[in-house]
Amino acid sequence: MAEDYPIGARGEGDRYARSKRLAEDVVREEMARGLVAVILRPCVGYGGGDRLFLPGIVRHARRGFFPLVGAGHASLPIVHAANVAAAVGAALGNPAAGGRAFNVTNDGELTGLDFVAGLGAGLGRSVRAVHLPTAAARGLASV
Repeated sequence: MAEDYPIGARGEGDRYARSKRLAEDVVREEMARGLVAVILRPCVGYGGGDRLFLPGIVRHARRGFFPLVGAGHASLPIVHAANVAAAVGAALGNPAAGGRAFNVTNDGELTGLDFVAGLGAGLGRSVRAVHLPTAAARGLASV
């Protein structure tokens, strides 16, 4: 999604995404009053010290299979913590960035199938993708 794509309101149930949206709204209000700021929107992050995202994924992948929604060809937006830090440095060092928003994500396309293959390579074992129909995954997510 491009940085200038309008971000819709978030429902009450999506508290994390809603809090990010509300924080961005506050920053934009202050920018209208003269604050010089840059909005960075990192996607799912991983890296050293990660206690949530990657450890949970690896725990599942060690079983030899990993669930993917759909065919696994959709692009996954993930970013390494070092790239988020580089984005912060680039924003701080660029006065022209003021007042703008930037999505911070991986450099190239990474599909679900690529991700599962990388998990297998990193673990030194075969990890099989188990494809879940999109409708079934939505149903499970709602539970």
